[in-house]
Amino acid sequence: MIHLVKKDLLIQRKSFLFLLFIGLFIFIIYNNPMFDAFIYIMGSLMIVYIFLITANSEDERNKCDIMLNSLPITRRDIVLAKYLTIPVYILISFVGFSILAAVFKLPFIPITPRFPNGIDILVTVLMVGLFVDIYLPLYFRFGVAALRLFQVIFLLAFFFIPNTLFEYAMANPDKPAVQFVQQLFTEQTIVVQTLVIFGLILIIFLISYFISVKIYRAKEF
Repeated sequence: MIHLVKKDLLIQRKSFLFLLFIGLFIFIIYNNPMFDAFIYIMGSLMIVYIFLITANSEDERNKCDIMLNSLPITRRDIVLAKYLTIPVYILISFVGFSILAAVFKLPFIPITPRFPNGIDILVTVLMVGLFVDIYLPLYFRFGVAALRLFQVIFLLAFFFIPNTLFEYAMANPDKPAVQFVQQLFTEQTIVVQTLVIFGLILIIFLISYFISVKIYRAKEF
């Protein structure tokens, strides 16, 4: 299991360069108080997307599924390893962006981005979780090539979703769902927020995982 996760990390050398360029792009373009709350969320989503697509594309190009299925490991483990790489990608993105933020705080650099906070991590985990839990079952069913259009549309959609949800919340403050989210992030402690969000992600994760296992077990290589 751990070796499968390591495999996906070892092929990410070029992706780490994207981490640098995306960090520079995000800190410069989003150097505005209006977008301050989205710096780490959008940046981390892009990094997880790039790392995930890179690993899956390399697997498909090198026909890794055929090799892996000839080894003494179960298909359940192969699927689970893909899901377990996601927290690692999120961790890499936040560590990388935090290092860049520290560099930008040097006296001779005019841009001074803030460091990530707990809300950044919680919202990132929620958004990345939703993306991955939809994407991976489709990936196991159709492969990378068939999902290229979906990948672009889905990623762009996630850039517009926060603004759309914000406008909906402002226009419908009396809706139960809006009130629940507002109370969660304004009246509850960080512990309660964490438990609710991670509980939601865990439920979606399990549903997505079992769907992916069912799809992958039915495939022939």
